[in-house]
Amino acid sequence: MLGIVAPPGTPEGALQICMDLAAILGAIPFFLEAAELDSVTATSEEIPSILAAALLESLQVNPGWRDQRRLVGRSFAQLAGLVQGRPGGDWAEELISNRGPLVARLEALAEELESLRGMLSSADEAGLAARLDRAGEIYQDWRSIRLESRPDHGVELPGLPRINLFDRLLGRRERPAPKKS
Repeated sequence: MLGIVAPPGTPEGALQICMDLAAILGAIPFFLEAAELDSVTATSEEIPSILAAALLESLQVNPGWRDQRRLVGRSFAQLAGLVQGRPGGDWAEELISNRGPLVARLEALAEELESLRGMLSSADEAGLAARLDRAGEIYQDWRSIRLESRPDHGVELPGLPRINLFDRLLGRRERPAPKKS
């Protein structure tokens, strides 16, 4: 999958270069608008990192964290590890530059967390189970589409020529068809 942002008026030659790059990489081109890319970046990269930072910061006020941190496992480590190796200034600048989609995602997330908190507080086991089952379904739906590398699921794309870098350097536009025996 190769995401391509091509504003209106992008020269045809530039689009062809993108399509050629996709073919060289063996990727499926996926055209999207700049705002869509910002939203995807907020959802897939920045929100998980913000959640990790918030989780780590929230643990500092928990008196038991000093001992508990020795017992946390892989799930915690995977989430918390998202903040590792990111210089705060660069990261903050990136987040602020994409604040529109991030604020919208954080508001939706805050509503969801409040709903989950309410279910836990009232011991609403049936509601919580239904919400968790639904989350599993959403995950499976996303995973199956992602495994197909087709976020445009259901939309047929014309076949792209598959060429490798060597063929491209020799000036071939398409890989020669395999010889039948």
